[in-house]
Amino acid sequence: MGFICTIIQDGKHSGYSELAVHITGMTCSSCTNSIEKMLLNLEGVKEASVVLTTEMGKIQYDNNVIGVRTILKAIREAGFQAEIPSKDTKMAALSHRKTINSWRMTFVLCLMLAAPSMVVMYAVPKSKEVIVGLKLKPFLLFVIATPGQYIGGRKFFVTAWKSILHKSANMDVLISLGGLISYLYSVAVLLHAVLTLKTGPVEVFFETSLMLYTFVSLGRWIENIAKGQTSAALSTLLSMQAHSAKIVTLEEGTLDVIHEENIEIEYVQKGDIVKILPGAKVPVDGVVISGKSTVNEAMLTGESMPVKKEKGSTVMGGTINAQGLLLVKATHVGADASLAQIVKLVEEAQTSKAPIQQLADSISGYFVPVVVFLSLVTFVIWEVIGHIGLMTDEHYTHEEWALLAAISVLVIACPCSLGLATPTAVMVGTGVGAQNGILIKGGDPLETAHKIGICVFDKTGTVTLGKPIVSRMIQISKQVSQLVAIAIAGTAESASEHPLGKAITGHAQQLLDVEQLGTVEDFIAIPGKGIKCTVTKLRHLFDLSSGVHVAEKYKVSIGNRTLMEEEGLSLDSETETTMRECEERGHTAVIMVVDGKLCSIITISDPIKKDAASAVDLLKSWGIKVFLLTGDNIRTAAAIAKEANIPRERIFAGVLPKQKVSKIRALQERYKTKVAMVGDGVNDSPALVQADVGIAIGTGTDVAIEAADIVLIKDSLFDVPVAIHLSRVTVRRIRINFVWALLYNVLGIPIAGGILKPWGFTFKPFVAAAAMMCSSLCVVISSLLLKLYKKPADVQSAEARLREKLMTLKRVAARSLDKLKRDNSKKSRDKLEGREFILRSLSSDSEYEV
Repeated sequence: MGFICTIIQDGKHSGYSELAVHITGMTCSSCTNSIEKMLLNLEGVKEASVVLTTEMGKIQYDNNVIGVRTILKAIREAGFQAEIPSKDTKMAALSHRKTINSWRMTFVLCLMLAAPSMVVMYAVPKSKEVIVGLKLKPFLLFVIATPGQYIGGRKFFVTAWKSILHKSANMDVLISLGGLISYLYSVAVLLHAVLTLKTGPVEVFFETSLMLYTFVSLGRWIENIAKGQTSAALSTLLSMQAHSAKIVTLEEGTLDVIHEENIEIEYVQKGDIVKILPGAKVPVDGVVISGKSTVNEAMLTGESMPVKKEKGSTVMGGTINAQGLLLVKATHVGADASLAQIVKLVEEAQTSKAPIQQLADSISGYFVPVVVFLSLVTFVIWEVIGHIGLMTDEHYTHEEWALLAAISVLVIACPCSLGLATPTAVMVGTGVGAQNGILIKGGDPLETAHKIGICVFDKTGTVTLGKPIVSRMIQISKQVSQLVAIAIAGTAESASEHPLGKAITGHAQQLLDVEQLGTVEDFIAIPGKGIKCTVTKLRHLFDLSSGVHVAEKYKVSIGNRTLMEEEGLSLDSETETTMRECEERGHTAVIMVVDGKLCSIITISDPIKKDAASAVDLLKSWGIKVFLLTGDNIRTAAAIAKEANIPRERIFAGVLPKQKVSKIRALQERYKTKVAMVGDGVNDSPALVQADVGIAIGTGTDVAIEAADIVLIKDSLFDVPVAIHLSRVTVRRIRINFVWALLYNVLGIPIAGGILKPWGFTFKPFVAAAAMMCSSLCVVISSLLLKLYKKPADVQSAEARLREKLMTLKRVAARSLDKLKRDNSKKSRDKLEGREFILRSLSSDSEYEV
């Protein structure tokens, strides 16, 4: 068109790419630290985060400076294996199958050598000689232990050597030192005995290195099995993705299938019609265009009851179609589908680090050098004690005991338990959240949420439904029956584009259980006032034999007071009072005139969600201050706040979107506590970012979901206190893990060093190895206990009370609707006046007001 244009890139993200890498060969947090430091030293790498439990790394790099191959090569040269994960490798990484199989094989081979060495230890006499100076027992142990250094120790030696070359030290350095020192010392003692033709007993520790490798490989095997369980939730989500879909072609203008074929899920396009058989997985997100069924969504939302689906209902990929046949038009496919987005969020959460993990990383960075130093100090101290004769041992010389104590210190020290304390708990916690319909985007919000002292709720779409519905229809005159009045109003508004008009039409269609109402003629929309029209052809909606009177046509006006004044109609004091009461409750009241006479008052509102008041009460009972934030006027806000049990003094009304951020900031500065913001709209996203924890309703806009730290898949406000409680439970578990890991090392190292030897209590190196194995295992099992998480009792109780309330009202509604259909006498209609909204809403399981 003759204009010059250029692409403007965001300088913050321009040229930067993100890479996910599957890294194997890591054994403790020292490994992750060394990889992160090495990557950050590469030119072009901006950020690097490596998580031991998932064996995944996330690297942000400048693709103009460095590429994927260079990054992978650097990781491999550091002594680890690295590859770009596919769906299959992700599943394998999460289950740790390859690592589990490798350590199981190592353990079996070590055990095959360790078992004979123990037989030799206790079955072969010490005095028996092969030749002069060479005893049979140490010789047999040498023969068994020598191949064991390669078979059992090779994995430790290789990783330790590469770690040292990169100027870092990990757990394998300690294991390698312990095994090699005991083996080389024994070789030296054996050679000295042969060369000097020693005739006395020869004390060697060949079996120590074998038992050390055996116990450590057993521990690694069991530990990886347990770590695989920590990511079970993500593995389950990945396995839920369908592999194929049945695509159908419909005859034009009908729902008749003329062709169908099975294709791989990757080839499904937006707009395709998918046929879903009973019992089959729903392959894509979409809208039902034909059929009725119930769908099990428990795997995504945590809701145990199947959800009814019919024409117009939305379905999510990964859920299970229970009974009927459905035809679904695909709306979101591939990476845009709900399940793919959930998997992405959970993956990001489980590869992120909680702030508390920084403490463990700092300790691990110095841990191995400190332990090596303590081992040397232990050796020197026992040597000195032995030389001056302060303590003797009936089994070992002071040199032998000093060596055993030093090796035990090397072996028992466990940085693994410190490194596993946080990530395993974060993985299980975020997984449990996902299974309950709560997506927590990483360790940071998971850790922060337990400190929340203030919770701010947006009004529209969060505390309320976010859409207008008819809340009540009050008869002023009895010129037409209640049901006929509903039909007249719904038909008249069917030609309107106004949201209030659509609400009235939807109300009539739902209550009368029809899609097509009457006919509208001479329709006139009067902006800011209402509508005028003529309504005809209503008789087909009613059973005329029951005595219902329906005229051929009605002249109708629906609007506000201004329109009524123009019509020359005045409102009596009773009608005016009724309308004012409705408006004080935050409702919009319109008047319907039929054939020149006042007929009905129709009240329309954005009703409060059924669980809002209960959720607010729960938060308040936990000591959390609750605020309401809205752009609406104070009258409407106060009415909603009253229903939600939010104090009037904690209402921010008339707040523009850009002002919401300043309100959140003011609360943070005034109360000096963590502030959570719960919202669902585009205008909430800046406030969600400003808040310490942003919580988005899953039915909200994509912008809000992207800006939030926690996403609630279900449109249930009960999940807000559940998310906070889950954070508290997870952080408490992390602290327990930390305390255990620190206490284990603080107490274990001195005991292994022989501090209790005067009282006859000592650790041999293989016993120290077993203790080290148990330490890591205890931390992982402690984190796995989070899988037993249940919602707090007060939340369960509140949900049960609400369900019971719903069921009671549904039963009343069903009986009343049945009576209304059977008895159309004037007396019956008068008795049911004003209750039609409750009947309609309860019969359809929608929101309602009481």
